[in-house]
Amino acid sequence: MEGQMQRRTFSKHQQPQKEQGKEAEAIVKTLFQARTEQDNTGVAAMAYALYEQRGRKDGHDLDDWLEAERRIVSPGLSKGF
Repeated sequence: MEGQMQRRTFSKHQQPQKEQGKEAEAIVKTLFQARTEQDNTGVAAMAYALYEQRGRKDGHDLDDWLEAERRIVSPGLSKGF
């Protein structure tokens, strides 16, 4: 038997690697979407708080959103070395 290639077989409970990859990708996508929705909810609340702190002056919505994202989504990046 030495020198012969061993044959790989799958039982009915094992999935080929390609199918497992698709399932894993779907799970990651679902988790990412859930995380994004949570982040956006928090960012929206923070952006509104910034708007109120400014005295509800219009015209800074994008600035408020980006500042809120910076504070919530990536708070560690704003700290220096």
